[in-house]
Amino acid sequence: MNPDLPPAIFLSDRPEKYRRLLLAWFDKNKRQLPWRHHRTLYGTWISEMMLQQTTVKVVVPYWEKFLTAFPDVKALAAADLEEVLSLWSGLGYYRRARQLHEAARIVVTQLDGELPCQIEGWLALPGIGPYAGGAVASIGLGRRVPALDANARRVFSRWLVGDPHDLAHLKPTHLDQVATLLVDEDRPGDWNEAVMELGALVCRATGPGCSVCPVRSLCKANLAGTVDLVPPAKTAAKSLGVHLGLLVVQWKDQVLLLPPGTGPVAVPTDSPPPVRADISGIHGGLWGLPSTPWLPGPAKGDIGWPGHIWRPWLTAIPNLEYTSVGGDPVLLGSFRHAITRYRLVVMVYGLGLADTLPHMDELLVAPSKTQSGGGEFAETSAAGTKSMGAHFLGIPSPKHPISNLVAKSLRLAADSSV
Repeated sequence: MNPDLPPAIFLSDRPEKYRRLLLAWFDKNKRQLPWRHHRTLYGTWISEMMLQQTTVKVVVPYWEKFLTAFPDVKALAAADLEEVLSLWSGLGYYRRARQLHEAARIVVTQLDGELPCQIEGWLALPGIGPYAGGAVASIGLGRRVPALDANARRVFSRWLVGDPHDLAHLKPTHLDQVATLLVDEDRPGDWNEAVMELGALVCRATGPGCSVCPVRSLCKANLAGTVDLVPPAKTAAKSLGVHLGLLVVQWKDQVLLLPPGTGPVAVPTDSPPPVRADISGIHGGLWGLPSTPWLPGPAKGDIGWPGHIWRPWLTAIPNLEYTSVGGDPVLLGSFRHAITRYRLVVMVYGLGLADTLPHMDELLVAPSKTQSGGGEFAETSAAGTKSMGAHFLGIPSPKHPISNLVAKSLRLAADSSV
C-alpha cells in the first residue's frame, strides 16, 4: 500500500482476514439470482448494465426476458434499437440500453463477435466505466481488479475510518488502492460481489445491521460507534414539481403515438417557461403521446386545462379529419410519476375517434412546439422525414417502444373507457 496513506485509515488487520470472514458469509447468505445460476460473460455484462441505478428486485424479470430475446451478443447486435428499448421499457435511464446496443454492434463488427477478455477492452466500449469494467472483468473473467460502486465505497469507508474527522484525509484514490489490495486472488468476482452484497443487505446507508455483520470486529466505524456518521450523508438533489398533459387519441383498438424526439404539441395559454424544454434525453428512442410542455409546480387542484388546448394541433393534421369528430378531448384523470428528480403530476386527456375513420398507415404530424432561446415557443416541423410519421398502433408494439409514463397514461385511459 502507498506509504503516504494516512496512518489513521489503514486496515485494522491483514487483508486475508477480511477475505476469509466476508467470503464465508457470502457463501451462506448470497442472494439466488439468475445471472449467478447460469454464469456467462454476456449475462454478467447485461446484469451489470441493468443494475446501475436500479434495484435487484426490479432487474430480475427484465434480465430474464432480455436474455430470452437476445441470448448472445450477436443476437443483440442484430436487433433493431426499437426492440431493445421495448424490452428495456420501465427500467428507466434509457441511455444505458442505447449504449448496450451500440457496444454489441462494436463487438460484432470490430471484434469478430468476441467479448473482450481484459478490463481494458471493456473500458473501451460505450457505457462501460471503471465500476462496470471492474465488475464484468472480475465476475465474468476472473480478473483480479476491484469493482467500486456506491455500496462498496460505503463499506470500505466504514472499515477504514472510525473518527469522522479523518474522512477529510480519505481520498477516492485511497479507496481505489484499498479495494485493489483486498481483492481475493483466487475468487476476485466473488469478493467484489460479496462487498457489494454486504453493502446492499447489511452495511446499508441508513439503518445498518452491524450486529450481524461478519466483519464488525474489523470495522473501525463500528468499533468507534460512528457508523451513522461514516460516510457523511449526501444531500439529496432537490426535487422539482412538474405538471403536464398527455393526450390519448384512440381509434378502434389502437392509439395514436408520436415518434421519438417529437416536442410538445399543445401549449396552454399564459403558461410559464417550462421546467425542461427538451426531454428527448429522458425518453430518447421511445414513442410518446401528444404532450404539453413540462410546466413548473403542481397543477392547480389537478383541474387541468380545457380540452380545446389540443385543437390547433389536431386540426393541423390534414388526414386525421379531426374537424368531423365533433368535440374536444376531455380530461380523464391524473396520476403522479417520478423521473429522476422530477415529481410529475400527469393529466391525461382522451379523444375517441369514430371507427369509420379511414385507417392511415402514417399520419403527417402537425408542427410541434419547442422553446426558443427567448423563452417563447416556436413552431418546428420535420415535414418530409419518415421519422415524423405518427401511427395508430396496437399496444404493445415491439417496433414502437414506449416509456412507463406512457404506459401508465394508457392504463388510466383504458380504465376510463375512452
